[in-house]
Amino acid sequence: MNELYPYYFDYAASTPMDPLVLDEMTLFLESPESVANFSSSHSLAYAVQSTLNEKVQLIQNKLDLDAHELIFTSGATESLNYVLRGFSNKYPNAKIITSNLEHSVTYKVLDQIPLNKVFISNNSNAEIDLNELETSLKVAPSLVSLIHVNNEIGTINELDEVSYLCRKYDAKLHIDASQTLGKTRFDHLFQLADYITVSAHKFYGPKGVGILFKKKDESLPSLIFGSEQFGRAGTLPTHQIVGCLKSLSLIIENPYEKNSDMHKAEQHLENEILACNAFILNAKNANRARSILSITIPGVHAQSLQQMITPYIVSVGSACNSLSAEPSRVLKAIGLGDGLANSTIRISIGRFTKIKDIDLMLEKLIHCSNMLKKISSDVPDWFLK
Repeated sequence: MNELYPYYFDYAASTPMDPLVLDEMTLFLESPESVANFSSSHSLAYAVQSTLNEKVQLIQNKLDLDAHELIFTSGATESLNYVLRGFSNKYPNAKIITSNLEHSVTYKVLDQIPLNKVFISNNSNAEIDLNELETSLKVAPSLVSLIHVNNEIGTINELDEVSYLCRKYDAKLHIDASQTLGKTRFDHLFQLADYITVSAHKFYGPKGVGILFKKKDESLPSLIFGSEQFGRAGTLPTHQIVGCLKSLSLIIENPYEKNSDMHKAEQHLENEILACNAFILNAKNANRARSILSITIPGVHAQSLQQMITPYIVSVGSACNSLSAEPSRVLKAIGLGDGLANSTIRISIGRFTKIKDIDLMLEKLIHCSNMLKKISSDVPDWFLK
């Protein structure tokens, strides 16, 4: 048992690598073919080409991806840039439709794009307004880019109707599925979208590698140029791709729907949170990935709590935004004011989380919350002004 696992409750930021993935990568790295450049034209290169092509074909067969190709990137950030900026370059008079519930990377990319951007509104359960979406889609061409499982509050976007509307108005659909694999069903997404982005380190694989699933009949301009393999310029990090494909294979072979231990841990954590009157579970009535919980503790400064509950690891927002002094855009979008947003933590669990560790973490969380509330109440008003 890895000594990290009992204390780690930030699976939405990054997951521990599965030992089977590490074994697969180690076996490959110890083989002669790992030395070869994928683009070379000698026997070792042919061997590594054969290895990767076989592994990719296996994934395509398991997921029935006849209409899709896989582009290996450095992760979801690069994939998002590829889709959003590529669409902008190809269709300079088009528009991009998204929501106020996306990962922060989406907004940073959109800030650099000179296209018309439309942000669809949502309710407190993070459900987007489909009527508003349809109105926006009536002016084509458009790209709709939406997150599937929200990285901060765990809400799941029901994308069947979104996909239908995109087809109706000849728009393209990109799904950010970074948080989907290992947390909810994902195989149906390939029938809905033109582009899907994932990062291996979110589903028990290595950091620094991801996949952009792209329909074969879709083409976007490249962002970087050079010799291309699997649709992307640059030397392939073959060992990372081997790890990525192994972690994806494990998800396919042991889908979330059949992981009873995970379901029990999720239900236990949620029940305990709901039983504590001091905690508010955000979007509790929404369709959610139960492994991600956004918890507001009024009167408690989230960053202070995060430091106090060491060695337990929780988040005060998405990992990419945790150093920002600004309140979460997502929390504000579901109706939280700045004060409550700054009193919100995220607890996320995964494959290696045990119920006994959940109980110990919650015991310390409650204790530290009470201490911070007492400290806050003992500070005179004049000191806070």
